[in-house]
This record gives sequence, structure tokens and C-alpha cells, in this order.
Amino acid sequence: MTPTLQARIETRHDSVACKVCGRQAPFWDACDFNTHCERAVAAQLFAPGGSEVPYYRCTDCGFLFTPAMDGFSREDFSARIYNADYHLVDPGFEEERPADLAHRLLGHFGDLPIEICDYGGGRGRMAAIINGAGRRLRATTWDPFFSAEPLPHGAFDLVVSFEVFEHSPTPVETLAQMLRLTDANRLILLSTLCQPADIEAQRMNWWYCAPRNGHISLHTNASLDRLADDAGIGVAHFGDGTHLFYDVIPDWMMNVGFGQVQGAVRA
Repeated sequence: MTPTLQARIETRHDSVACKVCGRQAPFWDACDFNTHCERAVAAQLFAPGGSEVPYYRCTDCGFLFTPAMDGFSREDFSARIYNADYHLVDPGFEEERPADLAHRLLGHFGDLPIEICDYGGGRGRMAAIINGAGRRLRATTWDPFFSAEPLPHGAFDLVVSFEVFEHSPTPVETLAQMLRLTDANRLILLSTLCQPADIEAQRMNWWYCAPRNGHISLHTNASLDRLADDAGIGVAHFGDGTHLFYDVIPDWMMNVGFGQVQGAVRA
């Protein structure tokens, strides 16, 4: 890591503006750049990287984040995060998770004549499985870190984004970009874990706090609610870390288990 890049990563302030609500987010804690999600089973996977990454936590919406990678170019992310070693810190990334998610989506929507966009779908494995299944559901992949082509044109019936939102250095802009891919219903189904109730006790020992994985934006339900409110849409939270952003819930989605979402038509 170059001295300039290392200094930028380690720069620490007393507080910074929250990326979600704009309130002040005091310095909260720091961890080594090589801290990763697999440390419970492979603590010595990487030697310490020598850079302490500062995280800040908003006193209003609870959003927990680091601005350490705000200045990263796409090449920086490719070199420092999504490189040849990335599968070591996210072992399900290439095959296991895309296959599981594809089969889940096929189970829910496989017989519906709808088109989905997999935002942040990596190398497109999930979409390939869906499109190869011979069902009516069709999928397109676009990933801000892996796709060389421009953002696809909307309007997709549904945008899905699994384990992506925590990687975004710009949550407001990322949600807006996802919404540009939707049709008039403005449906986004995404997964990202929210902070546990004992986050103050766990601090950076929470396994999801992992800069080496690119986990730089760690949400609460309140921070996701604020993003939805500011975008003029609703959001429903499910206990497994799944969140449904919406304007209107169409009949085809109510029929596959989302009928319990309140406020199906956003006022």
C-alpha cells in the first residue's frame, strides 16, 4: 500500500457528517485494514495490514461507517479489496451464494414473466443459473465493481441486491442508482445485516465489521428507513436481514409471500 493511500485510510477526525442523514457521527472505533469476516475460523488468514481504519457512528440514525475508502478509484478497490484473494474472506462469493440465491428466486418467481436486475451480482453467476433454468423469470447482472459496461436501462420489474449495500461508500447515491433500474413500482429487494442490539458491547468485534471484505457501511433499520423516506418510498424489514424497498407492491409479489407488507401503496 502506497504511503499516500495508507495515510488517507488512517486519517481520523473527531467526527464527520453522517452519509445517510447528515448529522454528526463521532469517531467510534478502529480496526486493522485486514480485518475480515472469516476471522472466527481463520484469524491468521492475513497478517495485520499496518493501517488502522477509523469507523464513525451517527448519533441520530445509528449508521456505522468508514470514509477510509471514499477516495478509492475502481482500480484501488480491485487491487485492495476485490482481488485474487477476495474469495478467502468471502468464500461463498463465487459459487455457493449465487447458486443458493438463484434457487430461492426461482422458487419465488420462476414461473412469472418478469425481469429482474441483480445489482452487485459480481461475475453474473446467479443470473446465469436463473436464465439457464428454462423458466419464465429472466435476470440481468450489473455490478459497480465488476461490470465494464454502463448501467442497464430500466425498467426492471424487480431489482435484487444481496450482500452489496454494506460495500457502498455512497449509500444515498447507490439507492438512487438502483431506483433508476426499476419500473413504476420501484421495487428493490436487498439483503444487508443490520447492527445487533449489543453493538456498543461488541464494537469492532462484530464479525460484519470487516474492511478487508469491503464492509464499510453498516446499517440500522433507522438508517434504512431514513434512506427510504428521503427517496419517497417505503421499506419493510425482515428478521433475516432482508429489506424490501417499494412504492407499490404488485399482486404478483403479494402472492409469493410479501402480502404482509403494510402500506402496499405508498402515500
